[in-house]
Amino acid sequence: MTPRKTAKSKARNQSTSLIRTKVERHIAKELDKKDKSGRRIEGLGIRLDWTSEKLNTVCEIYARIGALKPGQVNKVMKDALRLVYAAKLRQPKKTKCVLAFCDREAADPFQDGSGKWMATVLKSLDIKVKVVEIPPMLRRDL
Repeated sequence: MTPRKTAKSKARNQSTSLIRTKVERHIAKELDKKDKSGRRIEGLGIRLDWTSEKLNTVCEIYARIGALKPGQVNKVMKDALRLVYAAKLRQPKKTKCVLAFCDREAADPFQDGSGKWMATVLKSLDIKVKVVEIPPMLRRDL
């Protein structure tokens, strides 16, 4: 691979990362409509995309369009375990765990009724899957 292609690849990855960050912020704002105190948290070895003390909710946001690749599915399931751990740290409060997606097709393998093992696991762990619509301009950029 030439250095030129590597530089282009790095620039494209940075651009994609910036777009995903914009999408994550948009989804967090949508979640904030129910609780203005929502925020990102870091600590105890974990970092979550959004949490709400008022709603007793922890959330990971996934900004992808279309069907996921196997590695991306694994990332979502790791995020689910991170949510379970964060909820456990907040005991004795009953904390809701949410995986938020911006695309129905990306969320499909994790939704109840899909027949996929991941959906069964998430349901057994009481993790909700939510699809949040994003503006067409952000969707196009993803």
